[in-house]
Amino acid sequence: MRTLNRIAIACISACCAVPAAAYAQGEGLSCAPSDSGQVVNLGLAHDAMSAADRLRCPQELRKLKSDFLPAELSGLCETYTRYHAALAALQKKGIDGTRIANVVAPRFVDTPDWQAYLNQGKSDPQQVYDPAPQTWNSWDSARAGVDAQAALNAKSGHVAPIDTDWIRAVHVKDMNNLPRAGDFRTWSSPLSMDGFAVTRASSLPYSQIQQITHMEYPRIFQYGQPLVSWVPTQCFDQWSASEKRKASGARIDVAAIPRLADPTQAFTDQNGVARQCGYVVYPPTAEVSVQLQRNTEQLDQMTASWSTDHPDGDPILAAARAQRWFVAVHPFEKGNGRTSRFLMDYTLESVGLPAPILAEQNDDVGVPEKAWAKEVGQGMLRTIQTLEACEKNPAALGCQVVPSPTSP
Repeated sequence: MRTLNRIAIACISACCAVPAAAYAQGEGLSCAPSDSGQVVNLGLAHDAMSAADRLRCPQELRKLKSDFLPAELSGLCETYTRYHAALAALQKKGIDGTRIANVVAPRFVDTPDWQAYLNQGKSDPQQVYDPAPQTWNSWDSARAGVDAQAALNAKSGHVAPIDTDWIRAVHVKDMNNLPRAGDFRTWSSPLSMDGFAVTRASSLPYSQIQQITHMEYPRIFQYGQPLVSWVPTQCFDQWSASEKRKASGARIDVAAIPRLADPTQAFTDQNGVARQCGYVVYPPTAEVSVQLQRNTEQLDQMTASWSTDHPDGDPILAAARAQRWFVAVHPFEKGNGRTSRFLMDYTLESVGLPAPILAEQNDDVGVPEKAWAKEVGQGMLRTIQTLEACEKNPAALGCQVVPSPTSP
């Protein structure tokens, strides 16, 4: 089994940005000397840490606080220590906890899909989405690169800054160099199924629609306009035959979709929840690059402060905000959710915290930012509890180790 991808980082001690071209090609480069003078190989950064070092709360994390941890976790240091203790306990049994199916699968597979798969007595995430296993392997290759870079950040005590080129490179690797991978979308209104909720089954709660259209991130152009808007429509079962024909296919003619005469009209589901059918209109294309630049610059400024005497911000809120803001911008035609979670996981793992197991990944823009940050904190606890449960019963469904895509 090959080690984690070695992503080129120009230097550690100065925290240079990661060259996107090197990331995309997965070049096996080493980093410049760290503060100790040792040249650190990125792919081996986590393995090089002693067991004692991994269980000792890092100095930069001791200076940080979070208001978004569940009651079961008293602070960031306890979260760090409990997480790494669980990994160490599994490692003693010859198990790589980061590769346990119930830990790594929910980072990519939608939680309901994964639970349904487990309910069938299956637990190989490589087979969940078609084409299998290529879809999983592409994501897993991108994950390996992001995780390895974050592990090096955690070891060096500095979070390497990221930018839009880094995001593009991650997307290219994740989408397996498919056409338009890494290219920002050229449309604002939806032209594909992404963003559509036109059936009663996929319709959105009215309360969630209100949240989506009142997000905390303002437009840069046309200031004051909502970053994301919602177009309420008739539900699919109300469409005429000709309307259904015009709106069928991989590309959808949104002009053919019948809209609601009263945009406040909603139907009530069997649980008494008011819902609407419709579709999301993402920000104009002119907003994409500048919004991503503002997002990453704010994140970089905050993470850079974590290694100083005056750290700024809450790491859980920072990770949740970066991920949620990214999804709102929706820069790519496909793969936005998974790429946004790479951004979140990178932020948390860079200070040694676990990537969260989210109860429902697609709730990100449908709840307020602070509520989403609380879900991220709860998700970190789920990761720890999953590791602890698998240490007690490694034979349980979902506790098997998922092989690397580079394994024979």
